[in-house]
Amino acid sequence: MSPSPLTQPGRDLSSNCVPRCSKLQPTAFPTILSLLRTRSMAHVTHVFGLSGVGKSWLCERFAARHGAVHASASALLREAKRSIGEPTDSEGLRQGSVMDNQQLLVREFDLLRAKTDSPILLDAHNVVDDDTSLVQIPLSVVQGLAPDLIVFIRSDPAAIIERRASDATRQRPMRDEATLERHQELAMALAHSHAKDLGVPFVVVEAGDEITFAAALAR
Repeated sequence: MSPSPLTQPGRDLSSNCVPRCSKLQPTAFPTILSLLRTRSMAHVTHVFGLSGVGKSWLCERFAARHGAVHASASALLREAKRSIGEPTDSEGLRQGSVMDNQQLLVREFDLLRAKTDSPILLDAHNVVDDDTSLVQIPLSVVQGLAPDLIVFIRSDPAAIIERRASDATRQRPMRDEATLERHQELAMALAHSHAKDLGVPFVVVEAGDEITFAAALAR
């Protein structure tokens, strides 16, 4: 079956040539559910976005409604590090060797993928803020995680700052709006570039937009 118009590879849906899903009204939700029932979902969807943008919230709600598996890259990495006796705290994950961590992530994700036939939403970062620089995850790593679809969740930097400050369960770097805007634009452009290189659909969805997120995953 051909992909949804919302998720065709390389389709120019915005002035800056980054595909975006337009905001859908709540009345469209039954239509989206119908699409999900009659079309096959991408088997592996990468959901990228800055820390604090709301990726996990969207993934968890979608997975609960549609029987998908929500896999957090940080949780998979913790499991991989635990198995080899390395530290698993949040700061250790963020500040450790980024490329070593990515190799562990690919290995752990392969184990998960072998255990399920259900669609998988991989909630991850493609640009890592390690306190000294913004480290871009290379194409080879993303290719190793075999996405069928890449979705980027974006939000206003001020909202990201508010979410980070209000979440006491995780340690996140505190950055100003200008810094987060640069980080977000870099991450979005990199996700778009990787999707193009891999020949898979790419969509940008606004934070909190469940209906458009569901539409992006309907193929």
